[in-house]
Amino acid sequence: MRVPPITHAPEMAGSVEGMLSFRGVLVPVIDLAKYTGVQTDTKPGIMVVTEYNGHTQGFLVEAADTNFVPIGPL
Repeated sequence: MRVPPITHAPEMAGSVEGMLSFRGVLVPVIDLAKYTGVQTDTKPGIMVVTEYNGHTQGFLVEAADTNFVPIGPL
């Protein structure tokens, strides 16, 4: 999905861009390039939402493979 508006929160780790409400759930949004230490001049244009171990999180990425299944608009 395209990157929705993100609410920036103070005192978060450098790779955490902020939080957003996704289907009524507060979700942290992580810039994957910053998290992994990859240098890039391109701003991430896609957010991939995942759920792992009962926790939902969003990852900002530059591109996504076609193996991802879109889940629809917010």
